Amino acid sequence: MASDKIQVFSEIFCASLLTGCSGNGGKTESSSKPSAGHSSAPSAVSEKVSEAVSEDLSWMDNCYKAVIKPEQANVTLTEEQYSKTKEVMEKRLKIRGAENYKIDTENNTVTVYYTTKDNDKNIADELCYDLCLDITFRGGVSSHPEELPEIFTADDIEKAESGEQEMDGEKEYTVTVTMNEAGKEKLTKATETYLNKEVTVWMDKDLLATVAIPYVITDGSFIMFNSFGDLGAGRMADILNTGALPVPMQVDSFTQNKKR
Repeated sequence: MASDKIQVFSEIFCASLLTGCSGNGGKTESSSKPSAGHSSAPSAVSEKVSEAVSEDLSWMDNCYKAVIKPEQANVTLTEEQYSKTKEVMEKRLKIRGAENYKIDTENNTVTVYYTTKDNDKNIADELCYDLCLDITFRGGVSSHPEELPEIFTADDIEKAESGEQEMDGEKEYTVTVTMNEAGKEKLTKATETYLNKEVTVWMDKDLLATVAIPYVITDGSFIMFNSFGDLGAGRMADILNTGALPVPMQVDSFTQNKKR
């Protein structure tokens, strides 16, 4: 995915991914794809755990099923990682419009069952893709994100809001990000460390943007402009608002159950 080279303009009107602007800003419980916290410790969860949005599971006769596992075969999910993964995935199911969902965890696998409005296949495919997405912000430039230090993730974000602004007579789609307390400190430290240097924004292993840092950001907020890849501003904000997965996850299989 091609990257955008973005310059920072003023603190009030920014055409950058990182600015000093003050902005206002399915399946079952599931897991998403984070970039930190790899673990090879034995799983503390051996029994099957199942949680559903309602007791009536008749909707499962016609639903989508995503089987999700850690991206690295040698990673065994701990109880804490199961819990965090399910929390993130449940938020994504809700925010992305799953009408029903059920999340099972067993044998190092998260299985998500869900329905969407009219069981639209395109929406279901998109939601399945979003469940495992990982968006990270890293210091420096490289074609391999794992070589770069992670400066913050979605867990450091209090709120992300999509919107639009006009620049040079053209409409620009934006995501305004407000950091939580821990994230605010990380953002200030990162912009101090990379002052007059570059940081990069990644969606999994795809480079979304390379950003020059011209000054230190101390108010804990910034605006992203047109650097959303195939996600678009709305989906980008949704992913950032649901937090980061504890370990990278991937879809092992994706099928549709249909009542005969």
